Order: sequence, then structure tokens, then C-alpha cells
Amino acid sequence: MGWIQELRDLIKEFSFYEIVYEYQQGLFFRAGKAIEVRRRKFKENELERIVAEEKQAINLITGNKRLKKLLYYIPFARPKLPEKYKRSFWTGKPLHPARFSKILDPGLYFFLPIVEEIVKDSQQEQVLNLESISVPTTDDRIITVSANIRFYVHDYFKAYTAVHDFRKSLKDHSLSILSECSIGKAYDDWKKPEFIKSLSGMVETELRKIVTRNWGISIQQVYITDHAESRYIKHVHEANRINVDMNKEEGYSI
Repeated sequence: MGWIQELRDLIKEFSFYEIVYEYQQGLFFRAGKAIEVRRRKFKENELERIVAEEKQAINLITGNKRLKKLLYYIPFARPKLPEKYKRSFWTGKPLHPARFSKILDPGLYFFLPIVEEIVKDSQQEQVLNLESISVPTTDDRIITVSANIRFYVHDYFKAYTAVHDFRKSLKDHSLSILSECSIGKAYDDWKKPEFIKSLSGMVETELRKIVTRNWGISIQQVYITDHAESRYIKHVHEANRINVDMNKEEGYSI
């Protein structure tokens, strides 16, 4: 029944929890702003390094005296924290900035509907199929080129906030780079396998300058899937129309 589906959609819309799976990355928005949350996963030996640096920060501030360390527990007497450090809610002690991230680790997260939102996307490798483009050669021929891109998102915060619709933007930008790298070549160049390989490498290098650095997208490989000479074919009725127009201009009756 229709009202049952509407009820399901309403419950889903006002859901108060979200699961980020192992193959995904997520972002937590509150009042339109991405916020940092406590990390749940750390690389090998990373947590030990973080704890050691936190202890070092405490000793640097307090002079390693037990009495002064108690100041962290007194709300109005707490020492000033080092830059980018956060303060523990319960103890007031400094928390290393590496304990927090805007990118959510896999797990279950609760949020308030309307005020808060969790968005997520895959961090698996993906293959993007580019549309064919036609580029001129230096000897007045036209080459049609097709390519694929193998990539994955390594920083979802950048991919989501730095560019609108990162998949579409990646496709459009890749076609532009492919066109720039392909123009100005001779027709015979396209017959050489080493040229095709070199062209793929040029596109990879240029893409990484913007896409990897600014958009958080790692380019694994660019490969040319097809290239062939384009031939323009005129239909018979188009040729007849051109002849009729020429006769009219010369004053002949048809």
C-alpha cells in the first residue's frame, strides 16, 4: 500500500543513525559544517607515538611536577594547550590533533535529524570510462581517442567539499587534459605503441597535479582504450542540397 511506503520513507528520512562500512569513508555535518570526531582506528605504532607526544606536551607545560598536573582538573586554572591540541572533556588534559579526523572510520554513528547529517561514499578502486574526443593532427587528419581512468578516493573531505560532483568533474577535467596532451601530434605518431604509452603517462602526471593534490583523488592508471582516424561522410541528400544552393546563387532555375 502507498501509505506504508510513505511511512517507510519518512522513517528513513528521519533516521538517527548511519553505518559507515569498511569500504567507505564518511563525513559528519552539523549545521552545515563538517566536524572532527574521535578516530577509532590507528596505524601500527601510531597510537604509541600519539600518547608519547601528549605526555611530552604535558611535561612541557607543567614542568613535570605532579602538583601542577592537577591544574588540568580545575576548570578555571587549566594551562593553555599547544597549538591544534584539544582538551579532554573529563580531565582537561591535552589531546593530540591526530586523535581526531573529519573522515569517519568504519562504525555506527548517531546523529540528530535535520540538524546533523552523515554522508558517505566508496573508497574502493573505480574505473571511469571517458567519452571519445576528436583531436586534429599536424598533417590535417582527425584522430578519435578513448580512454579509461582507474582511481580511488583517499580523502573524502576534499573530494566532497573542494569540487562539485567529483566523478563528473574528474571526467570533464580528464578529457580536457587528454585533449591538451593529444593536440599537435603527427598522424604517424599514433601508430607507435611507445607514443600511446607516453601519452597515458603525460595525462596521469597532469591529472595528479590538481586531482590528487586538491581533490583527494588518487589516480592509479590512465590507459588509452581506443584510437582511430575519423572520416567525415556526407549523406547524399546533404550533397544535393549543397548543389541546389550553389545553383540558386548562380541564377539557374531548378
